[in-house]
Amino acid sequence: MTFGLDGYFDESERKEATEPVSVAGYIFKPAAYRAFCREWKRMLMSGPKPTTHFHMTNVYARDKQYKGWSVTERADYLRLAVNAARKYKFCGISVMFSQSEFERLAPPLWRFEYSSMYSAACQMALRTTSFWMDEHKTFLPITYAFESGHRFWDEADEILRGIGQYPELKKDYRYRTHFALEKKESYGLQAADMLAWIYPRLDVGIPRNRTMDAFGPIILSLVEGDSDRYKLLHPKEAGLRQFFKDNAADKDHRVIQLNKARTLRLR
Repeated sequence: MTFGLDGYFDESERKEATEPVSVAGYIFKPAAYRAFCREWKRMLMSGPKPTTHFHMTNVYARDKQYKGWSVTERADYLRLAVNAARKYKFCGISVMFSQSEFERLAPPLWRFEYSSMYSAACQMALRTTSFWMDEHKTFLPITYAFESGHRFWDEADEILRGIGQYPELKKDYRYRTHFALEKKESYGLQAADMLAWIYPRLDVGIPRNRTMDAFGPIILSLVEGDSDRYKLLHPKEAGLRQFFKDNAADKDHRVIQLNKARTLRLR
């Protein structure tokens, strides 16, 4: 019997302010996650040589442990990763917004009271997950895992702990608990890395080169005929304004707890 779900989320940030920031990931049922891990491990053993972990940026760039791999070898490797995520996920979640638009629209005191864009994206990821759960009448609590090491993780950690202090917010966000993991140690985070890489590239434009010619159909197959299992929150100006408004209005149940982790920067 399933008593809870597990969620794995990773971020994708690009240096240019005109490009998006994204937090994306997958929710799994426990038994499905175990099967997913077995298949993901087999994927890591494929290719010209075994790999220690999956990293989408390096797969695309033929860098580090994929150095010397041909386009076909990397495409075959990616196909196995896509098939594993597609087969075993419960749902996929993606949050993405423009860094420059967020900075332009954020209230003047936002960085003092509500933290960075990364922390906001993590909060949005939980809310977007709950939207999907509401739509599919699923009420199981979720243990949320995020990649460790982000420069604003302490801040996001305090915000997520704040959610856990209010029973109604815990229920709304399907929140059981959360923690940070090393990506190399978590197959779920490696799958999240793939999803967090894909959507920003679709937003900024797909490059024309041999690698993307091979990768493109595989990437599109990730959601082909399966869009109901994904929830995408990619707010533009109106959506960001509503996010800021909702947080400012929620004074009695503010989820932000920044006693230990204040910052003066949005990114």
